Formats: sequence, C-alpha cells, structure tokens
Amino acid sequence: MSLPTPVLRLQDSARQQNFAEDFLPFLAGYYRQADFADLASYSDTELLSAADSHRKLAQEPRAAGKAVVRVSPTGDTVQQTLVEIVADHLPFLLDSLLMLLNREQRVPLAVLHSAWQVKRNADGKAATLEEAAKENSAQETLVAVYLEGGEAAQDQKLAEQIRSLLAELGTIVESEHKLRGQLLLVNQMILNEGRSQDAEIVSFLSWLADHHFLLMGFCEYDLVNHSGSPRLQAKANTAQGILAGNSNLIADNFAALSDADKKQWLRHNRLLLNKSQQRSRIHRPAYLNQVSIQKLNANGQVVGQWCFIGLYTATAYTDSIWNIPVLRGKAEHVLKHFDFADGSHQEHNLRHLLQTYPRDELFESSNEELTEAAAGLLALAQRQRVRLFARSDVFKRYVSVLCYLPKEQFGSELCQRIAGYLKTTLAAESCEYAVQLTDDNPLACVQFLCRTNAGKLPTFTRSELEQHIAGLVANTETTPQAAAPQPEAEQKKQPEAEQKTKAKAASAAHEDDTAFSAAYREAFSPDQAITDLKHAELLNDDHELVTVFSEQENPAAPYALRLYTPQISPPLSQTLPIIGNMGFDVHTAVPYTLHTENSAVGLNHFSLKPNVPVHTQADGCDALGSELPALFAEVWAGRVENDRFNALVFSAGITWRNSVLLRALAKYLKQATLPFSQDRIEQTLIRHGAITAKLVELFAARLHPEEADENRALMINSELTGLLADVPSLDEERIINAFRSVILAVCRTNFWQTDKEGGLKSEISLKIKSKDIPFLPKPLPLFEIWVYSPRVEGTHLRGSKVARGGLRWSDRFDDFRTEVLGLVKAQMVKNAVIVPGGSKGGFVCRQLPDAATDREGYLKEGIACYQIFINALLDLTDNRTAEGIKPPPQVHRRDGDDPYLVVAADKGTASFSDTANALSAEHGFWLDDAFASGGSAGYDHKGMGITARGAWESVKRHFRHLGKDIQNEDFTVIGIGDMGGDVFGNGMLLSEHILLKAAFNHRHIFIDPNPSAAKSFEERKRLFQSGGGWEKYSRAQISQGGGVYERSAKSIAITPEVKTWLDIEADNLTPNELIRELLKADVELIYNGGIGTYIKAASESHADVRDKANDEVRVNGGEMRAKVLGEGGNLGATQLGRIEYWQNGGRCCTDAIDNSAGVDCSDHEVNIKILLGEAVRAERLTLEERDELLRDMTGEVAQLVLQDNYLQTQALSVAQLNPAGYLKTAASLIRYLEENAGLDRAVEFLPDEAEIKRHAEAGEGLSNPEIAVLLSYSKMHCQDNLLGSDLPDDPNFLPALIRYFPAPLQQQYGSEMQQHYLRREIIANQLANRVINRMGMHFIQRCSEENQASVADVVRAYWVADILLDGEARFQAVQALDNRLPAETQMRLCADIADLIGHVAGQLLRSKRPFDNIGSLISHYRAPTTEFMQQLPERIQAEEHPSIAERETWLGSYNVLSQQDVAMLARLPFAANVLAVVDLAAKIGKPIATVAKAYFMLSEKLNMSWIYRAIAKLPSDNQWQSQAGLAMYEDATNIHLAFTRDFLQAGSNSRAAAEIAAARSQIADMQHYEPTDLSMLSALVRNLSKIVAAD
Repeated sequence: MSLPTPVLRLQDSARQQNFAEDFLPFLAGYYRQADFADLASYSDTELLSAADSHRKLAQEPRAAGKAVVRVSPTGDTVQQTLVEIVADHLPFLLDSLLMLLNREQRVPLAVLHSAWQVKRNADGKAATLEEAAKENSAQETLVAVYLEGGEAAQDQKLAEQIRSLLAELGTIVESEHKLRGQLLLVNQMILNEGRSQDAEIVSFLSWLADHHFLLMGFCEYDLVNHSGSPRLQAKANTAQGILAGNSNLIADNFAALSDADKKQWLRHNRLLLNKSQQRSRIHRPAYLNQVSIQKLNANGQVVGQWCFIGLYTATAYTDSIWNIPVLRGKAEHVLKHFDFADGSHQEHNLRHLLQTYPRDELFESSNEELTEAAAGLLALAQRQRVRLFARSDVFKRYVSVLCYLPKEQFGSELCQRIAGYLKTTLAAESCEYAVQLTDDNPLACVQFLCRTNAGKLPTFTRSELEQHIAGLVANTETTPQAAAPQPEAEQKKQPEAEQKTKAKAASAAHEDDTAFSAAYREAFSPDQAITDLKHAELLNDDHELVTVFSEQENPAAPYALRLYTPQISPPLSQTLPIIGNMGFDVHTAVPYTLHTENSAVGLNHFSLKPNVPVHTQADGCDALGSELPALFAEVWAGRVENDRFNALVFSAGITWRNSVLLRALAKYLKQATLPFSQDRIEQTLIRHGAITAKLVELFAARLHPEEADENRALMINSELTGLLADVPSLDEERIINAFRSVILAVCRTNFWQTDKEGGLKSEISLKIKSKDIPFLPKPLPLFEIWVYSPRVEGTHLRGSKVARGGLRWSDRFDDFRTEVLGLVKAQMVKNAVIVPGGSKGGFVCRQLPDAATDREGYLKEGIACYQIFINALLDLTDNRTAEGIKPPPQVHRRDGDDPYLVVAADKGTASFSDTANALSAEHGFWLDDAFASGGSAGYDHKGMGITARGAWESVKRHFRHLGKDIQNEDFTVIGIGDMGGDVFGNGMLLSEHILLKAAFNHRHIFIDPNPSAAKSFEERKRLFQSGGGWEKYSRAQISQGGGVYERSAKSIAITPEVKTWLDIEADNLTPNELIRELLKADVELIYNGGIGTYIKAASESHADVRDKANDEVRVNGGEMRAKVLGEGGNLGATQLGRIEYWQNGGRCCTDAIDNSAGVDCSDHEVNIKILLGEAVRAERLTLEERDELLRDMTGEVAQLVLQDNYLQTQALSVAQLNPAGYLKTAASLIRYLEENAGLDRAVEFLPDEAEIKRHAEAGEGLSNPEIAVLLSYSKMHCQDNLLGSDLPDDPNFLPALIRYFPAPLQQQYGSEMQQHYLRREIIANQLANRVINRMGMHFIQRCSEENQASVADVVRAYWVADILLDGEARFQAVQALDNRLPAETQMRLCADIADLIGHVAGQLLRSKRPFDNIGSLISHYRAPTTEFMQQLPERIQAEEHPSIAERETWLGSYNVLSQQDVAMLARLPFAANVLAVVDLAAKIGKPIATVAKAYFMLSEKLNMSWIYRAIAKLPSDNQWQSQAGLAMYEDATNIHLAFTRDFLQAGSNSRAAAEIAAARSQIADMQHYEPTDLSMLSALVRNLSKIVAAD
C-alpha cells in the first residue's frame, strides 16, 4: 500500500536526523492512518519525537492483558496533554476511549490509532514490532491522543480512568466467548424442559447468541424467602463479566419492590427485557440492555432467574422485526388483535407503524402495552395533536414516555419543559429525552426516559400526563427574541453616495408599519429591509420560493438562511428536514411577514450552525451564493430527494448536481447488494469530503462530453488511491472503493445531456460494464444501464450486445435488480433459441399514489415512470443512419458502437409497447416500432396464442412418450390461471380432449370433478372470447360436486365428489389448503399459465423462492402426482423443484423451453421490421403495405416459431434415451461449458462432481430440466464462437439466413436480407440452433476436442455432411411419424441419423481441413454420396448382417414405414465411411457401385463390424481415451479401405485372397478373447497393417 505524502516527508526527515533504519517502517505504520490536518500545528521534529517515544514505550516489558498508559504534558509553545496507550488489540477500544474523553469533557485535538504484530520475550519486552497487514492479524494496539493541556492531577486521574476502562474492556472481551456458551447452555436447559410455550424464548436466545447481543455479564439468581418476603439472591460463583463484582445489582432492584409488585413480577412473562440503571462504558454510551429468564421448577413456579447484561448489536435495530424472535410474536399479536384484511391499506400502515416504532420500546413493551400504543397511533392518523404513551419497567427503575408532538410547535425549549414536568410528577431522579423525526409524519416523536425509585414512584395515568403536556404545547408561542444578527454578506460596503441614497429609501420603508412588523424593525436594519423587498419581488409563478444563504457574525450560528415564500412562511416541519439534510442545525428560526404593494410575503430567518465537517470548496463551486439556494429550490420542488447526500454540497464543496450523481451511484450500490445502509454511505462521504470531491472529479474526467481527459482521469484515480490509504476504517474504505469501482465501470452517461429547453435532465442514466465491478453478484451481464430519478429507479441488464427481453414494473423496491438479475439469467437461457441474447429490465416507481384510492393516478404515474426509464435508455444508445453509426449527443463514449436496443412487454407493462415505440420515434431511433415488439403494428401474441402453442409442443411431446395422443384422446388437467389470460386461455383451447378438473388464479378456485370434454371446451371458449374469469363460468356446465369458490373465503366445503377425486377426508378446507391438494392431485397434466411460483424442492425454504404471496400454497416437486408439468408461464416452479419432480417420475422441461415461443415470435417481428424498414425508408414500400404484409405472414411466422419449440424438446428427448449412459457425456459437457461458456453450476443448479458420482453409482442420469440448461448453454457457446469467426460472412451459409424469414419475404427480399443489420447474428444463431438441436448438445465439444478443431470448422463440417447425406430431409421424415411410431423409436432413429452425420463430419474435419470452399467440397461429393446412399440396401444384405435383420424386424413391426424406408433406416450405421469409399473410387478410377460392393463384401468377410463395435466399447472417460479410440477407428478404416483397394486391383492375382484370408484368421482368433481392451486391439490392428502393407 502506498504511503501518504506527509509520511514520506517524515521518513525523509527521520533519515536526516539520523534515526535508525528500523525506525522508518514503524514510522510508516504509526502515521499511515493519521489525519494530518489535525496534526498541522506540530512540526516534523515533534511528530518524530512523539512516534519514537511511543515506540520505546511499546518496547518496554508488558504482560498480556495489562495495558500501559502514559498521560503526560507535551508541546513547546502551547501546553497540551498527550495520552499514549499500548494495549492488547481489542474491539471497541477506540470507541470506548473516545466515550471516556467525552464524559470527562477532554476534547481530542488529534487521534492516532495503529495495529501491530508484536513478539515479546519471556520478560515481556518487545523483540519485534511490525505493522499488522490486516486488522484481524493484529496483536497489539497503539493509541495516541492529543488533548488540551490539563492540570497534573486531572491527567493522573485520566490515566487511572483509562486503565480501568481498558481492564473492563479486556474482561468483557475475554469473557464474551464464555458468556456466549453460558447463553447457549441456558437455552439448552429451557429446550430440555420441553415447554412448547417457550419455543419463542429458545429462538430468541439462539438469535442473541448469533452475534446480535454484545454480552458483558451474567449472573444466576435463586428466589429465596427472607423474613416472609421473596428475595433474589445471587448464586455463588455464577457471576461473570461486569457482574462479577456487582452481582447484587438485580437483587437490589427486586428488593426495592413492594410485596404487591413482587407478586406481579412473579406472574410476569418468563422472558424479561429491560434496561439496566448503568450506562455502558464500552462501544456506545447507552444504558445496558438486560435479558432475564425466569427459572421454573417442575410445577412451573418461579424459583430464580438467569440474567444477561450487554448491548444489542446494530442488526437488532435495523433488521425487520419479522426476522427477530419475540418481536415478530409481539407484532403478530398486534396484527391479530386488529384483524385487518391481508394486503389492505390498514394492514400496511400497521406493519409500517410496528417496523418504525422505537425498537427498544418494542423489546420491552408487553403485548398489551404495544397493542394499546398501536391503537393510539392508528387513531392519531397523523393528525396534529398531542399523544402520549407511558410505561414503567418491571422493577420500576424508570418510566418510558413516548410523546408525539406537532412538529410546528416542537422545539428544544418545549422538550425541556416537558422533561421538567415529568421529572416532578414521577418523582424522578433525572429525565432524558431523544427525538425521532420522519419526513412523512407531521408529528415529532420524543422519548423521555425518567429514572425513578420503586419506593417513591407515585401512581400515574397516561391520560393525566397527556392532558397536562397538551396544555404545555398549547401555551408554547414563537417570539422574535431569537432573531438572528444581521447577515454579514448583506452588509458589504458600498460607495458613499450610493449608501446615502439607499439609506434614505430604506429608512422610509423601514419606518412603514404596514410593510414591516415591529419585531422585524427591531431585528434588522433598513439596508436589510430593502434587500428583503428585492428578493420578495422575485417571487412569481415560476419561482415559488427564494432562498439566500450567507455568513453572519454569530459564533453560535455562523450562517444564515432567509427563505421567502408567497403569503406566509411554510411550517417548520417542511423546512427543518430540508435544512438538516443540507448540513445545518437550526439554532433559531423566526418567521416574519412582509407586505409589498401587491401581496404578503413570508420571510423565515434561520440562524444555522453546520452539523457536518466543512472541507475545501471545489473549484468553481459557490456553495453559499448559488449551489445551496439552487439545491433548496430543487428539493422543495421535489426534483431532488431530501436526504443527507444534500449535505455534500456544503461539506465537500461540490455542486448540487454532483450530489445527485452520488445519490444515483449510491442507489445503484444498494441494488448491487453493497452491505451498507444509505445512512452509513452518507456518513462516509460526508466524513471524507475531499475524497468525495475527487470521486466527482474522476467521473467528469472520464465521461464529460467535452472535457474528458484520460490522463487527468488516471492522475485523479492515482490520487484517490493515496487518499484511500489514509481512511482508517476498512468499511469506509470499502464504501468509497465501491463508488470508485462503479465510476470506473461507467462507459456512458447522460449526466450532461440537456432537454429541449436546454436544462439538464432530472433522470440520470449510466451505462455500466458490469464485469468491471468486482463485488456484483453473479451472473454478470455484459452491460447494464442504471437509471435514477426521484420518481423512478430502473436497471436494464444485457447478456450481449444484441439482446432482447421484457421490461417489468417491479414492486420489489429494495432489491429489484436482484429480481431482474434472476430473470435475465433465465432470459439468456431462453434466448438461446433466438438471434439476440438475453436482456431484462425492471423499474420501480417511487412516488406512486395509493392504488386503492386513485387507480387512475396510479396507472398514470406508472406510465410516466416507464417513459422516463425508456427515454433514459435511449439517451445512451447509438443510432443508425444512412451515413453510419450516430452516437448520442452530449455523451462521451468509452465503448464501441452499440446501436441495438430492443425491449418487450413484461409484468405490469403488457400494454406499454406503443408508448415505447412512440418514444423511439421521438428519438428518431433507427428501429422505429421494432424497438418494442407487440405493439399495435406488431404480432398480437394473445391473438396468435403463440406462447401457449409453443408450450403445447412440450406438452404433446411428453404425452407422446407416455403413449397418448392428447389431440385425439381425453386427458385430465389442473390449470393455473384463467381463461381471460393469454397463456392459460389459449392453452386450454389447444385440444378438445382436455378434461379440466380444476383451476385457480389469484381470485377464484374452479373445480369440476367429472367434466365433459366437449361441454367444458365450449364453455372455456366462451369465457376466452369474452375475457371472463372463473366467476363467469356457467354453473350449469359444472359436474356434480364442483363449483367456483372465492379465494378470500375463510373455508370451502369439500363435496363427496371432490373428496373421492382428491382422496381426502376433510369436510372443509381453507382456499390455500385446497390449492395445495390440487397441486398434489393425481392428474395427467398440470398446466401453468399464471403468475407465481407454486413448486419448489424439499431442500428449499419458502424464503429461498422469494415469492411470499404463494408461500401458503406452494408444494414440493416430490409431492406432486401429476404425470406432466407444462410451463406456459414463467417461474411456476423453481429449478430445483422441477428437478425433484422429474426425479420422482414426473415429466417436464423448463419454463425457458416451454414458453420460448413468445420471445421467438417477437424476435422474428423485430428482424422482419428491420428488413422491411429499409424498404420503407427507400420508399419501395409504404408503412401501410408493410403492416399488411406482416399480417399476411402471421401463420408462417407462427410455424417457424413452433418448429423451434418442437426441435428443442426433441433434442432433450434424444438426450434422455439412455439417461444413465449419457451421464458421463453430460458431466464432461458441464466441465467444458464451465471452462468455455461461463457456465456456473451453482447458479444453474447443476450437480457438482460428488453429486454426479452419486448419480453414476445409483445408475441415474440428469433430469430433463438440467439437460435443458446444457442445451441452452451449448447453443450460446456455439453462437458466440461463430460470431467471432468469419463463417457468417461465407455466402455458402446464406440459406441459413434466408430460411429464417417467411417464404413471401424469401421470394421478394432475398437480396436485401444479405444487407440485414443482424445478418451475421441470424446466421450464427440459426446454425447454432440447427447443429445443437439435430446433433445433440455434446456434438460441438466432442468434435472440437477429438479433432482439435474450432467451433466454426465443426459447424462447417456438419453443414457439408448434412447436405451430402440429406440429413434434414431424413429428420423431417421421422418427425412426420408423430403418434404413429412410439416416441422412443422416433428418438432412436433421430439419434441414428445424427450419429451418421457426426461420423461423416468427423471424417471431414480429419481429412479435408482447412475448408477452402465448402461449396466446391459439396459439389465434389454430392452426386457420388447420393449414389452410395441409394445403393446401400442392395449392397448390404440382411442375411449377412444379423444386426440389420434385427433392425428391419424392429422397424417393420410397427407397420408404418415403407419397405424402402425400413431397408434404408436399418442400414444407416453402415454408411459411416461413405466419403472414404468415394475417395477410394476416385483414386483407383472405379465406379462407386463397384467400390461400394467390394467394400461391404470385405466388411462381411473380414467381420470388420466386429472390430468397429469392439473399438466403440473401449472406455472414453476422458479426452485421451477418446482420442485413442478415434485413432484406432481411423486405423481400422484405413486397413478396411486398403483391403478393398488391393482386392479391386488384384485382378486374377491370388495375393489379395491370401491377405484377406490371413486377416480374417487374425480377427477370428481375437474374437475368442472377448472382451477386448485397447492393447489387444492395438496389436490386432498392427498385425492387420502388416498384412495389408506386405508386398
């Protein structure tokens, strides 16, 4: 880590003063974290001397656990006190020390803190002293504190106090582990008692033990009888920690209670939570928290108490109360008491009230006290009146009073008067108060804590206290006594003549009683009056307020703010939070009214003192003169948020606009899961204002459209590295580094873009290279665009430059990026079937009205936020024109051209596509209405039913494997969704044989236990056409025992028919219970066309699913009895849920496979519009003609899309022919994709190596959902590699481009297609899909590794082989046999065709590379290959090959295939060496027929088939075994061809016959020793080679 410049200077000075060399490293560590601004008054000599002194002190003998403290005078000119400490490295040391100094009113002038690794000798003297590399490796701590000089006695007293403090801290740290063990022991004892009512106590104590409570002490007490009265008595030898010497503390508190109170105490809840009378001296100066648990005997009577004392950690105050045991129980009690409807506005308010209620009060209040308080606060309903709640603790040591006061009357004087009244009324020893203000509440919450004595505490009632305090509030009046002195800035000297003229006018105005009140005239001068009138005149419709910040001569409040508003001054509740967040505390606030000729003006004069450190002002930033007034106006207008980022303008000296930038970055960091609250981030940036200003400079140096300077950016970044080295807190360094990382990852921003009026835009968008941010959760998209404004926040994640996906209106305010990240991962997998990669966007609206009361306003704001989001995305996106790429205006690009941006509808934005396309048109964006698919001029997915039809392809395939044709046979179904929806409604009309026995959506449950397929179909059709829900389903069409039920009902009566069907006995079920039974029902299909996640794995919790709304109905995949799961909707099941369902006998794919038709259709729409858009721009086609053409091609587009769905499921079925046998291949593929395609097993829920091994031992394979992931990643890997090659530029592959489009376009726009903007991407995508779908997901890997070939060459080889063998025609012929041949037979035939193509492709890779011109290669081999294949049946006789006879019998048994087809399909494996035979024929000048005849004749005579099969059986567990087998196969093939050549060239020569006989003998002999291994086969092949090579 580089050293700060002052430290380097000190080291140079030390060398000049001849300090030893070993002193220099100590010096660096000692001052590395120092704030040299605080040390500026000390000379280098003084600093060197101080470090040397402290070092020598550290080297002196010291026993472990015993701190060395020296307090001594220092300083040459000004007498000061220096505190030097050498101590064990302990947590909270510095915090606790500063607390002590604060208590003693010894203000630190400078603080030095450093951590060290120290080795000490036996006598305790330091042998080595080295700076600790990391905080957790430190052994000792050195602390030095400079104080104002004190008396010797004061300093000596301070030294003893520090030693006592450090001893106490050491005791606490040493005993903390033991105390935690004691806590767990007590917990286990309670658990062993087996009382069910104590379950929450057990959970609470476990929660405390999990580092949510800083344990400081423990003692066990017995309840004893003392003179007829119960007393608590400390049990001997149980006191630990700080209670070791003070164990009577709790006992004395109990003894002070009256007998009646003691009896009440004995009847109290078993868990007692309250505060101690003792303030903590450690960590933070709060009263210690006390956790007491009653000890019970076997009869449940109290016999004593276990007591723990300490402090709750920060999580206890920041975490949701629903995550904290005991608190959640209290909250549930309150919710149950009020019984508001789930999800209602009332329930939401109550939950918010409980979450924001003072946390200590939540811990300590009883259920009854909390319920009473909640009732009072709900009744208060934010009305401005006084409300009070009071309670005493169980020992009556204190009374806690929560007082709610109107903010306008709230002030410190009033709080002091209330505190005085409470102290007197409650006979309290003291009364302290703390204030809680929130922006959205017109009331201030003040908590008074009155320290009382149990014996003296009088009886009191809440109502009496409230009534009296309300009177105090009513009598509070604002007076002009606090008027501020005249602002200095308004008293600048002016020329004498001008002063006289102005003074005369001012004096007249000042004396005018109608213009200025007496209080104003008394407080301000005539000059100020004239200035105020001038500012008042600036108010108009465009300027609703005017603000003037200035300095003033008032040490207590050196700054002033004068706020001018029409008519009257706004209430303090509106202004104080804004001023406070701008970095000022209001010392006084005095309102005045000025009367001008036309109107009254409210003037509020605020005297201010800073509540933040003030750093050097940035160049060109006038905080008081322009930035703060502008900031106040922006916040007032709602264009800037009101939070502590605004304090950075004054504190860090940056512009208000740059404070908005930092807020935008912080909001991104929150969504990026940086584990720090906004408060902590704000505090860090304020504390390090100079660094904050540098961050802003770095942003501008990298990204300003006119002033970006890379060299300057590098220099600033280097400066930041040095400044960060001086940040003492690791957490703060982490926060600042996070800002820097994001800034360095931003490659574009609209921050300096102006709108049509020339003003800067309120929304900020940042294009970010996600992979440059090290702490982002995986997966990492290629780019994301982050959008921030006070109204909307959003993010758009892209997996590649060409990507598409929907934009959703999210309701997950705190983690919508996490939601979008999960969706983009699924979208990337789903989009493997289409040209673009995956993208996903989401936004949240920050200022939505309540939908329950203003639905129209709610939707209007949602659309407005969507428009802001879309505009911000387009702001950063390149455009395409006839001249080429046009970058966005006023944007500095740090990345390459990037003009492709498309969006789609998603949750909440289904009808927004036209809105997006209108904005595209406004921007003149080249994609025009292709920007957002599905608009009024696009394909209507619901009208086409395309998504459902795509999912139905999966459903049909599953049933074909089950032996059922669902288009012609009845089958039972349970559905999720309703007929008004697209995916469900269309899906349930895709077969007239659906027996829909039940369905549910978010409102109703439909049950028809014995449906009629025909009647049910007609009724569903009627509902779909009318857009009705289940409540409109005709009851007359429902069978006996069925019905439609409201999900809001408390219970549903279960009819005998439903009981029989579901095999249940319950007479009544809640709606949620009934849905769970439906999901577990024994039906043939569960079809999901709705929203929500209903299936998980047993290994997952409901929280893991992150769909709280459906927690009550969700089931495990292993509980389902349905034979098939169809996922027309997204996220209906978790991936682990699908896997578990498959492993338990169900059939499914994934939602990405099932419902990909929607995105596929949209992709076709976009690419067709891009193609036709060029024709429209060239005026060869009108827009109306284009739209008509789009409509005319609807059917053809649908067929292209559905073919993709069909082929993807076919590829999965082929892979499942032998799951256990395929496991080894799949495992190898997983490793390959991890290395080459960014596959992350954990993210994709794929098994690790240990799990794969367990699968292998159990004879199991991967599930279909797992294989589906590999399918998608294989396609993505293939497509990416093709795009990186020159293959898409090869005209031989243009057919892949042409076939992507519907036939009418192929005929009319074939030449234009070659100029399509996404030509390369379409070709790469179509080839990747075709290769993987047809050849299997392992094909690319296998061919690439076996032949050391690039992906592009593998695809070239496939393309040639497929054309030569008419592969596509053969596949389609097999596909035409759906529901005629068994599905497994079809898949085996597809596998055979793929194997043949794969063999030929392999031969091409091994013998024909480099591929100079695949067109000529195809031309050369096309005719002879066709001839060879046509002659195959006659050249290979079934009688001579038992395997062929067996296959012919098998295929002929179905009576479906023609005799010719049976003959060809049975012989396909024998065509593997077709190219070798063709080459041999050409080489020796013989006809193909002659060579083929000889080849197959020798194959039979030599039994070469046996050799090939033996080689195929060799192990191939790794790449090298595969290579060995392949080499052996090639050698055997070459020998076979050599024998054929010799045979054909021998003529009457008998030598060939002798060779054949010798070879046949060798092979026959080897067959006696089966099974063979590699070495045996190698020997055989070597011998055969010798035979054929002999002359």
